[in-house]
Amino acid sequence: MIPHHRPVALRFLGGLLGLALTAVVLFLAFAMLTEYRPAPRQVILSGHSTPLAPRAAGALPFAPSPADTANFAAGTAAGPDTLTLLSWNIGYGGLGDDMDFFYDGGTRMRTSRLRTEHNLVRITRVIDSLDADIVLLQEVDTASRRTYRINELALLREQFPEYHTYFAANYRARFVPLPLTNPTGPVTAGLVLMSRARPREVVRVGYSAQLPWPVRLFELKRCFMAATFTLADGRPLLVANTHNSAYGKGGIRTAQTAELERYLATQYADGIPSIAGGDWNQYPPGYTPTPAELSDPDFRPMPVADSLFGRGWQWAADLSRRSLRYLREPYDPQTTTRTTTDFFVLSPGIELIDVRTVPLGFANSDHNPVVLRVTVR
Repeated sequence: MIPHHRPVALRFLGGLLGLALTAVVLFLAFAMLTEYRPAPRQVILSGHSTPLAPRAAGALPFAPSPADTANFAAGTAAGPDTLTLLSWNIGYGGLGDDMDFFYDGGTRMRTSRLRTEHNLVRITRVIDSLDADIVLLQEVDTASRRTYRINELALLREQFPEYHTYFAANYRARFVPLPLTNPTGPVTAGLVLMSRARPREVVRVGYSAQLPWPVRLFELKRCFMAATFTLADGRPLLVANTHNSAYGKGGIRTAQTAELERYLATQYADGIPSIAGGDWNQYPPGYTPTPAELSDPDFRPMPVADSLFGRGWQWAADLSRRSLRYLREPYDPQTTTRTTTDFFVLSPGIELIDVRTVPLGFANSDHNPVVLRVTVR
């Protein structure tokens, strides 16, 4: 009997498939061994605090540079017990109006280094011009290929020495393999809270609701950071910075918001009122999305569940201006879909004075900043 031999081409193809499968298995094993697994609660700061003094009567918290915030009205003068907060997802300094984004239907993960540096300069100028008492930032890179290893946290500390600045990591991946033609590579990023007064405690609280394996190996470990301040009259105030999931089924976003609600409700039961802001990747109560916002196949915001945050809690959102633009293509004010996912929630005891989305035209981030003024009763 003449032995049967497979054609050389088939044997070669089988060998290649075997090598590819082995490489995938080894890569997944490496990703699992190096996966970022933060503790559910991490203390960032604990100890001595300085009073969070409200603004003096007649102060103007809305004083942006005309070059950065064209047509943005200054608003009325703040009272003697008014605090100003700024929330802004800065898109790691890489998602200006020139960019599309791979996960949202585009093709790219980063812009040029020169444009990244330009974005960061403009972002810091806007933060400076808005002159907030407390600043909440999302998507701040510290050591990532997508931002050319620029340490944005160090940049913020250098540019704003008058602020106490704290960082909570939510993204530490040794290597993100997408897009395949130009992988994202290593990413280290997170949330930043900056305040003129030193808090008495800052903690990172991880959301238990996360994306499933194996996606979670290469995605953010979502969390919020909470800072407890002492007001000038000795009363406590908690400020939280959140960045909820953008992808996965809608239930994960609701679950994360419910976790934040339980945390804030517990704090309030202990006599600590709170303000929570950030990028919720949900739209606020009272907001009506367009069909285009809900029909995008890559990013679909969902409403904040009506059952969350009961009587006495208040949502603070600018419903007249959009805070987020879609990233399927570079920004075109005539055609690009926009929505609102950046806002605040206030506990009882916090009185809303004003909330405004600053219309920057998404020039240096895919989000526009949101500025809040409140009185603590």
